[in-house]
Amino acid sequence: MAIYTPQGPQGPQGPQGPQGPQGPQTPQGPQGPQGPQGPQGQGGSPYLSTGLITTRDGTQRFWDGTPKRPVSYQTGNGSSAARQWRTFKKMGSYPRSAAILAEIMGLLRVDNTVAHNEAGVSFQDGSTLTPIVTLTRPGLSQFEEQLYYLRTAADLRFDRQAEIQSQIGDLTPYFGALSYLSNDTHKWTLELLALVQRTCQVCEMRLKQLFDCPRPIAFAQEVQPMITSPDHPAWPSGHATESFAAATLMARLSDPNFQSPVQAVQDQLPAYRLSARIALNRTVAGVHFPTDSVAGATLGIAIAEFIINYCSQAGKTSAYAFNGGAFRGDFNLSLLGETMPGSNDPTITRTEISLPTAGRENLLSKLWDAAAAEWG
Repeated sequence: MAIYTPQGPQGPQGPQGPQGPQGPQTPQGPQGPQGPQGPQGQGGSPYLSTGLITTRDGTQRFWDGTPKRPVSYQTGNGSSAARQWRTFKKMGSYPRSAAILAEIMGLLRVDNTVAHNEAGVSFQDGSTLTPIVTLTRPGLSQFEEQLYYLRTAADLRFDRQAEIQSQIGDLTPYFGALSYLSNDTHKWTLELLALVQRTCQVCEMRLKQLFDCPRPIAFAQEVQPMITSPDHPAWPSGHATESFAAATLMARLSDPNFQSPVQAVQDQLPAYRLSARIALNRTVAGVHFPTDSVAGATLGIAIAEFIINYCSQAGKTSAYAFNGGAFRGDFNLSLLGETMPGSNDPTITRTEISLPTAGRENLLSKLWDAAAAEWG
């Protein structure tokens, strides 16, 4: 009869844990990997814990604490790429995500200059800082001018409702619809994608805090967003940052026509059409201005291109700059292409910077090799 006590029904919750590994597919997902503890039932069923105790008591013989089997304990150079990769592969999803994020953030620094109006992300090589993206925020009057585009986009709210609601959190299913992705066949691609997304989050949130740009609802109650306005500043858009970073990574891995992010935007490759729609949906929802999306697209492309080129041991990467003070108009993929290098009036500029040749055979390069091999 004990199984019908109030505590009993909690036990079956444990097996739900296998859903946890889905977490690495999302920026928010690092907590998900804790789910694998579910099969052990430790969090869900006190009866399993009791059963494990009594089973041990009933099956194990006397043990005086003497080791009974060999343990793998690595010695030598703990920083070698091979050693790091061996350890990394046997860690759980959440510990892996934390370890690899620490690795990439050791290379990047978010900083601000020019009296609060300009900030960016730099590659840190020893004591040398080299900007990979620089953003200059718009003036207040430019946000006011863009309320017109926000009002026009609001007419699409019923049409885009399902997309907007489902894109509040996990964007991976949308990119998975373009390229077959699963934990079994593309484990390391998903790991790399999660790394790119988490790196974007760290950088975008710091930049939002530095720029402190208002949400649309701050200008007029008539905006009345269809979702709750996020509780942090608007510029640059996090959805635009993360979706354009994801598009850059996935296009680089899977699209044989990929040459560069700038060319891919102007050619309107499928991954970039998707990322532009995700970004535009935030304006439809009433929580972002078009300029927020242009800034986010610039940031996401720069971060993803840096991670790709650094991890793949390329000799160069791109440094981008977006002058928000010079940008006027709406946002979509065609209009974004018109702001990019090579257009008649670019507000986004690009230069090439060199990457160091030494010290790049590491955990990041191993992760890149494993992900790229999944698309061989």
